[in-house]
This record gives sequence, C-alpha cells and structure tokens, in this order.
Amino acid sequence: MKNWQIFFLALLLCALAAAAIPWIYQRSQFLTAPQVQINRELWENSKPASYTLHILKTDGTSKTAVLLRVAPGQERVCRENGSFLGQDQAAKWMPEALFDQLSQWLAEAATDPGQHYLTARFHPQYGLPIRSVFRAKIQGKRVEIQVAIQTE
Repeated sequence: MKNWQIFFLALLLCALAAAAIPWIYQRSQFLTAPQVQINRELWENSKPASYTLHILKTDGTSKTAVLLRVAPGQERVCRENGSFLGQDQAAKWMPEALFDQLSQWLAEAATDPGQHYLTARFHPQYGLPIRSVFRAKIQGKRVEIQVAIQTE
C-alpha cells in the first residue's frame, strides 16, 4: 500500500469515527422507563419531610419559575412567576407530577423513536429529576425542566 493510500484510509477512518462517536454518545443518554421507575421509588422511599423546590421550565421562548415549599402538617406553598397558586394548581409542580411528565414524554417518544430525544439526570440521594430535556424534532418543540432542592 502506498503512503497516499494509507493517508486517505486513515482520513476515512477518522471521518467515520467523527460521525459515529456523537451518535453513539447521544443514544447512550436516552432516558428509559426503568430509570424513571427506579428513581420514582427512590423518591418515594427517601424524600425529605420538608423541602423547597426551585423549578425552572423553559418551553421554547417562555420560561416559568416556580418555588414550591412542602412541610409536614402545613399546606404546600407554590409560586409560579411570582403569583401564588392554589393547592390544585400547585399539584402540577409536585415531584410526582414531574415523574408523570417524564413517563408521558417516554410514551410520546416511543411512538416515533427517531424523532424524539429525552434525557434526564436524577438527584443521587433522593432520586428527584434535577434536569430533564425533551425534544420533538418534527414539531421543533424543546422543553427543559431544571429542579434544585433545598432540605430544611
């Protein structure tokens, strides 16, 4: 084999690696139903008695900031973009609702696997989803939810 052939063969291998590595990495980041179930159970078994959640939801161009406080023997307090919410409206920001949202996105992604992207990171101690991203390529929809927890 001549030197120029070796050079172009090496160049071809580098190009294939450059295309394959990001694809393989992205596929490994996809969220699965067992991950959601394991972390939901971890949350149910180890959630703190009282906590405050700071939630930021970015949906396209709109941002929603939520502060949710939960304490035993007290009503939960929830503010969305500075406005207080009633108990029924606050329920959509509870951790259980966040897990339900992930499950709903998983079901939506299962209908058309190549057109959706869903990933999440979970709190190592509590199992709470601390960052989740859902993207539907066809609709151009991207939703990101970030959660910070403070325990009292």
